[in-house]
Amino acid sequence: MQPDTILTANKSLRDNNLHRLLNLIRLNGEISRPTLSTASGLSPATVLALTNKLSERGLIIEKGTANALRGRRPALLALNPADSYAIGLMIREYETVGSIINLHGSIIASLHWNLNLAEQSEHTIVCIGKLVEELISQNQVTCENIIGIGCAVSGYVDSQNGICVDSWQLGWHNFALGPLLSEYLHMPVLVSSNVSCISCYENLFGRGQTYQNFLTVALGRGLGLGIVLNGEMYSGSTGGAGEFGHTVAVVDGRRCECGNRGCLEEYVAHRGIIATYSELLQAGGFSQSEPTLEQLLQSPPDDQMASLALRKAGRLFGAGLANIVNLFNPECIIITGEGIEYGERFFDPTLQMLQEQAFSRLASSLPIILEPWSGYESWTRGAGALVLSQLLFTPAK
Repeated sequence: MQPDTILTANKSLRDNNLHRLLNLIRLNGEISRPTLSTASGLSPATVLALTNKLSERGLIIEKGTANALRGRRPALLALNPADSYAIGLMIREYETVGSIINLHGSIIASLHWNLNLAEQSEHTIVCIGKLVEELISQNQVTCENIIGIGCAVSGYVDSQNGICVDSWQLGWHNFALGPLLSEYLHMPVLVSSNVSCISCYENLFGRGQTYQNFLTVALGRGLGLGIVLNGEMYSGSTGGAGEFGHTVAVVDGRRCECGNRGCLEEYVAHRGIIATYSELLQAGGFSQSEPTLEQLLQSPPDDQMASLALRKAGRLFGAGLANIVNLFNPECIIITGEGIEYGERFFDPTLQMLQEQAFSRLASSLPIILEPWSGYESWTRGAGALVLSQLLFTPAK
């Protein structure tokens, strides 16, 4: 092995060990160096050297001491929430939200800009870049404190190369968002689908921490799926895994935004439920302008058309969940997004259909978690978690 190759290999090993120690500190909250040595399999001298380096970089702090039967009580190490940060961006057609995320996955500041980004151009990169610059300057954070930037976007994303392959909501196709924004801001930029970002947060900091194999379903304007297998995000061979909304629910059904017919999203996302309600009204001979989603959800329980529309959508959603349960056999499913507000008239039929259609006993004791929706910052928090996961807590392979 050549000297420069040896140096590269040694650096890679050291960096992997740094990531391992950081992840152990994250998982334990507070942990001593002797315990880190035992848990990591690294020698006490190596742990001391590496934790000193992490401390110098402001990533960890000493926080009290551990109990000891005899001798000096060892210091407890914890993540430092006040020195290093990730930035998470949620990018939609007419608005972009940016948040600064600390190492505990908490939002410390956010900025909301109304931007028309339904195009792919240099203007798009400049607008997003300026939002990031203002977010940093308003909160007295330096660029040196920023580990990287995560972008949550709708559609099919090649996250390995930072390319938005197809987003019909944004009108982006083969848009190299990651490389272009990284060049503009001189920072690492990661790009992934909205739901993959949320799933990443759940895996690191949320309800998924106790599971090795779980699914996150985001329901609302669209329908997406985040997949965690063996404790790691799964995105498929080219980043396209998880297009749950574009599985076929009705053969030769409604035309979807993607151009295909019968996609599940066209029946259970916002526009799908409204379309079903309008069809039921027309079939019943009622002439009425198309309702808003809010009007539909606020309709009284004795509104039979509204209840039927929600029930039909809920049963299709439940059948879709049964399909992915039969495919993945997960330990848990977390459902989140704006669609949580659909309520019992939607979710009761969903859960019933899931139990009816799941194979054998795959859903008999399966936890289904309805995660309350906290607005657009749920996306930005997820995008920030994407950065922390890939650039801090996960060793390279």
